Amino acid sequence: MSRIQDSAERPATVPALVLSLVLVGAVQSQAPVAVVELDAKAMADKGLVLQRDGGSGKEKMVVMVGWGEIKIPLEKPVTECAVGLVRGGKELVVLAGGVRSSLDLYLVQDDGSFQRYATDGGRRLPRKFNGGAGSWPIVEGRHLLLFGYEKGAGIEFRALDFDGRVLLERRVKASVEGFSVKSDPDRGEVRVEFGSGPKPSTIRHPLAPRLELSRWGLIDFLEVEVGSSSRQFLEVSNRGKRTLRLKIELSKKGFELKGRLPEKLAPGKTHRLRIEFVPDRSGAFDVGLKFIANGVVAEHTVRLRGQGVAVKPPTKGRGQAQKAPRIAPPRPRRDRCGVSSPRWG
Repeated sequence: MSRIQDSAERPATVPALVLSLVLVGAVQSQAPVAVVELDAKAMADKGLVLQRDGGSGKEKMVVMVGWGEIKIPLEKPVTECAVGLVRGGKELVVLAGGVRSSLDLYLVQDDGSFQRYATDGGRRLPRKFNGGAGSWPIVEGRHLLLFGYEKGAGIEFRALDFDGRVLLERRVKASVEGFSVKSDPDRGEVRVEFGSGPKPSTIRHPLAPRLELSRWGLIDFLEVEVGSSSRQFLEVSNRGKRTLRLKIELSKKGFELKGRLPEKLAPGKTHRLRIEFVPDRSGAFDVGLKFIANGVVAEHTVRLRGQGVAVKPPTKGRGQAQKAPRIAPPRPRRDRCGVSSPRWG
């Protein structure tokens, strides 16, 4: 039976959020994200090494994948091993075996945690499957890994949660050449449609993260004198069903986040952000407010804009004579004799 196995050396802490958050109320792009196979040069550029055993010649077995200081030991040494990178993300996918030995798939996070999916005798699909992807998975909805592999006389299709859960197991005919996916983030559903006739499958994924902002798009602070400040507020809410590890970053100077930022945002909770525009020069400021949850950057950012203006000099400089203030003359009063005289008291 197919299964998910956790790393023996590290706890299974792979987050469900992979590439971006769902910002409620904003227009979302749900196009699947490809896993790009890395060639030898790309692997070297990213610090990836396939570590082999002490065998000789071409039959040396790959026993570990090194990624900088991260070591991913393979459950079963293989002669065939390929590494791909999730486009736009920091996750690796390792296809170990699948030609002359059973295929294992590893999903590796940049914190060193990883998941292994064992196909128990599966083989890699030819490149014609799914538009040239073969068995390389795609990421859909920013939290699901979908892929197929050959087993027996048919194709096994799997949808995996980045928490390590198998959400869909589907067997289709070998004549099926691929699949497409559609998602409904509001209902937490993903629909998988297969070519050449098989009925579609629908996956419920209630753990899909949902980040709601009280404002999105542009927040304009207008004109503020250099050395002064202006503040505005933004509410961040977790409308999903899982806790988000939240990090918020500003891309440039000129704006500051004031107050304590929450490291975690529980389901149903809201945090109010205080944003201050503090220009240190005259001119335009236009930066992005970036949201990161579970180590992944949200697809949409909030733009912050403001105009720093120079402080106007005083109308009278130092050393110049100042006019004495005008004092109103005393109001006359009449004494007992009816004679008007000034009165200061």
